[in-house]
Amino acid sequence: MMSNQYYPIVVVLSKQLQSQERCATQIAPILRRWVHNNQLLTKSCYIIRPSLATANSFPAVVSSCTARYSSSSVLAEPIGAGIRNNPTYNKSEGALPLKVSIDKLEKQTKVLLSKVKALQHQQKGVTPSIRSQIYALIKSWDDLLWSKKRGGGKPVMFYQADIQRGVLAANELLDVVLLDDQRLYLSNTATNPSTGLGSDEESHTNNGLRNSCGMVINGWAHSGFHDAGWKAKRILETMEELYERGNNKYYKPILYTYNGVLNAFMRNMNQQKGSSNHIINIPYEMEQILNRMELLASTGRNPDALPNNMAYNMLITALSRSHDPKAGEKSEQILNRMQELYEQSPRLRANVRPDKFTFASVLDAWYKVATSSNHYRDSDAAARRAEAILRRMKNRKKDGVQCYVKPNSVVVSTVICAFTATAQNARKTGNHGAARVAAQRAFALLEGQIQSYLDGDQDMQPKLIIFNRVMDAFAKTFGPVRAEEILSNLEQLHQTCTGIEGPDVYSYTIVITAWSKCATRDAAERADAILQRMEALYLAGATKARPNNFTYNAVIIAYSRNRQGVVSAEKAEKLLERMERLTSIEGAEKSSNSASVGKHDDLRPDKITFSSVMVAWMNSNEPALAYSRVIALHEQMERLYHEGNEKCKPDTVSFSILISALAKSNEEDAPQKAEAVINRMKKFEGGLRPNVYTYNSLILAWVNSNQPDAMEKAEAIIEEMVKRSSGENGDKDAKPDHVTFSTILDGLSQRYNQEGVADRAEAMLEQMIDRYCSGTYDVQLTSYPFNNVIVIYARLGKIEEAVRILRRMETLHSNGTLPEAAPTVVTYNTILVGCAAVSTQDETRRRNVLSLAVFLLNEIENSETLQADSFTYGELFSVCGNMITDDEERSKSFLDLFQRCCRDGQINGFVISRFLAADALSGAALFWKLFYPYRDDNDYYVDIKKLPADWCRNVEGLPQHRKKGQKMSKTEFLD
Repeated sequence: MMSNQYYPIVVVLSKQLQSQERCATQIAPILRRWVHNNQLLTKSCYIIRPSLATANSFPAVVSSCTARYSSSSVLAEPIGAGIRNNPTYNKSEGALPLKVSIDKLEKQTKVLLSKVKALQHQQKGVTPSIRSQIYALIKSWDDLLWSKKRGGGKPVMFYQADIQRGVLAANELLDVVLLDDQRLYLSNTATNPSTGLGSDEESHTNNGLRNSCGMVINGWAHSGFHDAGWKAKRILETMEELYERGNNKYYKPILYTYNGVLNAFMRNMNQQKGSSNHIINIPYEMEQILNRMELLASTGRNPDALPNNMAYNMLITALSRSHDPKAGEKSEQILNRMQELYEQSPRLRANVRPDKFTFASVLDAWYKVATSSNHYRDSDAAARRAEAILRRMKNRKKDGVQCYVKPNSVVVSTVICAFTATAQNARKTGNHGAARVAAQRAFALLEGQIQSYLDGDQDMQPKLIIFNRVMDAFAKTFGPVRAEEILSNLEQLHQTCTGIEGPDVYSYTIVITAWSKCATRDAAERADAILQRMEALYLAGATKARPNNFTYNAVIIAYSRNRQGVVSAEKAEKLLERMERLTSIEGAEKSSNSASVGKHDDLRPDKITFSSVMVAWMNSNEPALAYSRVIALHEQMERLYHEGNEKCKPDTVSFSILISALAKSNEEDAPQKAEAVINRMKKFEGGLRPNVYTYNSLILAWVNSNQPDAMEKAEAIIEEMVKRSSGENGDKDAKPDHVTFSTILDGLSQRYNQEGVADRAEAMLEQMIDRYCSGTYDVQLTSYPFNNVIVIYARLGKIEEAVRILRRMETLHSNGTLPEAAPTVVTYNTILVGCAAVSTQDETRRRNVLSLAVFLLNEIENSETLQADSFTYGELFSVCGNMITDDEERSKSFLDLFQRCCRDGQINGFVISRFLAADALSGAALFWKLFYPYRDDNDYYVDIKKLPADWCRNVEGLPQHRKKGQKMSKTEFLD
């Protein structure tokens, strides 16, 4: 022991001993006893937690104490957990730090290699004495770094670089012996490399030879080198060559040797993540070794090479880790091969019988095929193959031979995960039916596993992670109701003391997130109820149910999507206040307990929290109130950020929401305020770049304003966006999208009566078409911008121009230029509105407008994709009433329209009101003749509840002006 040097003692805490009080009461006595028993001295003791220890950095010091002792070792009591950072090599005569031990062995290796080099320079072989030293030194490397026997049988973790140093040194030592023996055998100068030794010494040395080969092979397996498998294989091939040439039994590879090489290849899979072809080659190499083992054993050349199930299991594991899409199929073939070998000779090949690791590895291979497949059909096939293997395990005997093993929770959970992966793939491809089937299969397997466990099979205890997987699959396929049922069942199983783990924060968050994405009116309240349940459980001591900011954010998002006015927005903001209140309470606890530093940071509100609350106010339908609340929330964000909460740093999204609130606030100077916000945004903390959403909100502010140059300002913003996003180095986030142009077109359609608006709108439409066709507009063009231009022409009474846009739209759609821009019934109805608005005394003009309206109706009826709706018929009644001057002709047209409307099931309040208004010129005689049987008993109303159901069967959302059963006012019927 080096008494003049001082080394620290490092205590690695287990998870149960991480509180400061327990450290003092439990660690101190053990530390004193250990120091006294080893007669060691130290100046300091460092206590660390495993969670702070990483493979690449020295552990952080949590606390320290002083004592008048000196030591050079890490505390190796059961209270510590071995970590990769500070292991030691303990010898009986005293403990040395790992680095000291490695340096010492490296020095000895260099000295020994220099002696060998001197012998080679003298053209002498390696002497038996040198051989013994080499074997002893290899064993020292093995004992220090990768032997399973180190530390009293307890594995210790090391720096990988240390193991690699040791492997390279040991391999260099072994090469000396192998090369020397190859020289002897190939030159036929000797038949035994140990010539000249006595029998006892020779046997001892040659045993060291075989052991050394196995040790170095095992070292390569633990080294982490990319070519470790091939390095180990080279040693094996040399052993086989020397055994067969020289008939030296000590070079004869045994099963342990072969399995060591297979292990080196298998472990290699984890080091080859970036080279998929290389990974696929590894199972091939392993299979070649296994085939050779079977050949050598069957021909009697090396009976000790007969492979066992461990050898085959390693091959299956390697296949499961490969990226081979046929890994599942190949793994199952190996399983069948093992089964056939065992059944052919149950006594002689008992060690090749598939065990639980075999089945688990094959199932893992199928699971990974299911998760990596791009098509849900492949995933589904893999999951069903896995399920078939699970059923196969339950067939315990075949022809009286014990063939299979009892399933446990691991294998069942693997099959469940395969089906949840299938559900996910099916959902991504839009096949929701297949997704539901896969999720249901996973749930059925989980139910069976639970029942087996409740019946007494302890090996079938389901894990919480499997519940969460199934719950997530149900949440995304069946919806939140079914997912919440699984959550409730899990709570009940836990509360009835079955030993099944209770739900954690992830379990509850899965269901809450599902409710946040649900469109039902009570979705937000259901999500909030689960959150309140979590809070109650946490306050009652269930720490796993403690909600975090992700949980709260999901409920806030649910309220922001709820769109129930101010009520939803207020509830969202109250959730934010609850987060802040709970954070402040736990912050007080944190300040009084230094051991909980950083524990509660995941509950603090972040920028997603604030942005979601702001969106809730934006959807409250109260523009002025929403604007004031959004400003206050954004200011609160900035204040928290400046106080040190980095998670609340305002970003482009929050500033864009603020600008959008301004745009919808109806304030006169909203555009100028929005531009000021953008200028402040560009200067905020180094600068934030506006994106397309920011610019679209600014454009909306100008469109909604009444300032005379509003549209010119809005169009200038588009030019700025185009300029910023152009070129290879342009900002693609500022690239105009369909919302950008549509907002401008909406603004122009609102100002249709201004000079030149129609030409500007059509020019912008052409610009959108050109940008899309040239590839600079990466969003599909729909019918919406065309309809905007048609609206402008229709309001101006220029129906021929509106029809011209319609025909251009049809051409671009039919020739495939704009596949998403097919005319809709809205397009036709817009033109009909223009027809009804034409005011002229010219009879020819009247006839032309009427003919066009009838022609448009016939086009709709002859179309395979369009269907006339209530709005279509309502506007046609107006067209006929305005364009036909002859009473008899007008009545015939009304009757024809009425019959068509009844045939199509489109009678509603809007149609009735337009029919009555159009027939008023004739005293509404025809109208009351048709609707008199359905009038109200006490007044002149049409009671829609009394209408034949067939007349209203296709009404969408029921009537535009009233719900079904609601009466019409007198003013709609009387002149």
